[in-house]
This record gives sequence, structure tokens and C-alpha cells, in this order.
Amino acid sequence: MAPAPYFVAVVVAATVCWGGSALGNEPLVLGRVACIGDSITYGAYLTSRDTRSYPARLQQLLGPRWVVGNFGVPDQAVGPWTPRAYTQHPSWRAAQEFQPDVVVLLLGTNDGQTRHWRSDDAFRQAAGDLVRAIHRWRRSRPEAGPPHVLIALPPPVFEARYDIQPELVRNHVVLRWCELVAHHQWDVVDTHTPWVNRRERFPDGVHLDESGALALACMIYDALVRPGGPCAGPEDEPVEGIRPRVPTERALDGADWLTEHQQWCEQLRTSSPSELVVCTSWEVATALREATSNAPGLAVLLADGEQAPHVLWRLRHGAWVPQMSSIALCPDFSSGEGVSLPAEAEAWRAIGQHLRRCPGVRSVGWAPRGRLPRTIENCTSFGSTQNAMGEPAIADVRAWARRVAEWLRVRLHDPTSP
Repeated sequence: MAPAPYFVAVVVAATVCWGGSALGNEPLVLGRVACIGDSITYGAYLTSRDTRSYPARLQQLLGPRWVVGNFGVPDQAVGPWTPRAYTQHPSWRAAQEFQPDVVVLLLGTNDGQTRHWRSDDAFRQAAGDLVRAIHRWRRSRPEAGPPHVLIALPPPVFEARYDIQPELVRNHVVLRWCELVAHHQWDVVDTHTPWVNRRERFPDGVHLDESGALALACMIYDALVRPGGPCAGPEDEPVEGIRPRVPTERALDGADWLTEHQQWCEQLRTSSPSELVVCTSWEVATALREATSNAPGLAVLLADGEQAPHVLWRLRHGAWVPQMSSIALCPDFSSGEGVSLPAEAEAWRAIGQHLRRCPGVRSVGWAPRGRLPRTIENCTSFGSTQNAMGEPAIADVRAWARRVAEWLRVRLHDPTSP
């Protein structure tokens, strides 16, 4: 790669530190993720590697309670016989001193250079030794085991540039990684196959553009936070509504959903309310904001569409929830035709149960439209009057919002009230 050959390899390792208050003034760090790789991990040729590289995007997705380190170095390779062996670079020791819980390893592209390639057996041995070396890393906490390693397959190469041969990467490097993870049952995320027909995401035929870096972060994020993943908490139930659904296809097309979600999180973080109301309906959020405009310290935030599962995830892990005494959940479980959505209802129920156990949260209440039950089990649909367009009547929503605002002032300040 010019001026230096670049390649990509990712490994993720995580043994998460849990415990303590999730809602304290200083966020509790749940874990550290070290991203090891070549120029793709480094963020070469991006306008700002500090904010646009895939590790930077991964940090945005995981939130402030995780620390992500970018240990990508351009032109590095797996093979120890090469002059660019990653294990001989200072970043190898820096990654170890970072004390990661999770290591994301994305290496191998530069091993596809003709001057670096030896044989399938040699690469297989070198790659296996690399992962086993990470498994031998020791951490400062006596109870902590070795890092959890996630291997990311090198993306496809479309042009023979920087002495990298596409067929070597495709037919040898990637296949050898696949053989290793299958034999040792290591964790792997396929960051190769989704791009085999996406030449437009590789401006020079080797490196990802900014949308591709975002998509790569989404793929790795999805592998890390899924139930049972290294960045999933021990209390995570396999509730579909709680797991963040990463719109990979939209991300591949450069969607701005992540930017919108980050703005949403920042709004909550900077407002620092003592009371929070989370709504899934734009009409409801608007009416509640009007009804509670004179209530200091009370924030009404909208979590609709694709934001909803991410909001649930953030609430679940307290990634951006400040110190607050009261949280009201205001979900609409209707599909628009009065049909209940049980998966979403179950997700919100799990969130409510979790928040009630969180230190710093004095009360958690439910405020579905039309009635004010004490438990979510009584909430199936808002059932509001509709106008000629089939939308909730504004007057009805505003009247309901005034009732909810009064209920918030009473119940959330006095949890013993009916």
C-alpha cells in the first residue's frame, strides 16, 4: 500500500467488570476493547481517523462506559518472518499494557503481498501462534482471565495494489483464518463476505471508505453485544427488543442513523435531568413536552423507530443515564391497528424490572395512553381516538398528556401514592 502497504485484521477480547452503581456521577467502566490490526483498523485515508475509523465508531456505539483503543498500524502483517510483523511493533506491547477485556483482531491483508507470503501452513501456524499469544496475556486484576478474542476476517481486496494480491487474500488468508476458528472454536465475525460485491466501498480497491468503516464497526458491535457476547451483561435475557439491532445494510449505504442516535444520547447526557420520561410515539413526546414545559429537571425524550432498541440497550446498561431519581416509561405497543406487539412489550417489561434494581433510581413508573396502570401488564395499546387521517387526535393526546404530567408530579415524587 502506498506509501506503506496496509492490511486489516480484527480480534475482540472481553471479560467484563460488572458491579457498582451504573447511575453514579462518574460512569462505571464496564470493559476495555483493544482493536489490533493494520491500516484499516488505523483508519488510513479517512478524513478523520479519530472520529471516522472503525474503532472510533465502535466507541460511539458502545458508549462511554466502554473504553476502545485503536492499536492499528499501517502495513503490519501476521507472519513473524516479515519485516512488518505486528508482534515486533511497539503497538503489540502497548495493546497488552492497555489491559483489554476484549481484543478485536483484524490482520492478514498485508500477508497477501507477494513478498510476504510463504505458504498456507506457514500462515496457519503464525496466525494460530498470534491468537494463542493474546490468550496468554495476564491482566492486573487477579480474578480476570485472559482477554476474549474476536477474529474479524480481512475484507476483500479488489485491485492488485501495494503488492497485495486479491486471490492470495481471498483463497488463502481468509480460508486459513476460517480453518483456524473452526478447529479451535474461536469467536469470529465475517467481515469479508458482505463486501464481495461492494466494490464502491473501497476507493482504492483495498481500504474502506467512511461508510464502510461505519459498517465494519456495526458488524463487530453486533457480534459483541448479542446475548452471550463478550460485551453483553450477565443479566441479559434473550429478549429480542433489548438487543440492539444494527441496520448493517443501511450503514453500508451511508445512513445517518448512528449520528442521530448519538445526538439523542448527548441530549440526555447534557440535560442531566432528575426525572426522565421515555416515549416511543412522536405525538406523545410532543404533547408531554408541552404539558411538562414548566417542570424543572424533567426530560421527555423520544425513542422511535430504529432508535428504540438502542435506547433500551442504553437504559439497560446505564451507558448514558445520569444520576436521576425517577424514570417513567411511556411505550406504545400498538402496531397502529390495535394489535399488541408482545416482543416489544416484553423488552420494556424487562427494562422496567432492571431499572427498579438500579442504585440511584428511586421509582420507575408506567404511563401508557388512556389509563395509568401501576404495571406494564395492564398496558397493551394506547387506543386513542383517531382523526380522519387515522392518526391520534391532537386534542385527545394533549388531554392525556396533561393527565400523565399530573401523574408524574404525584407518583414519581411519592412512590407510595396510588
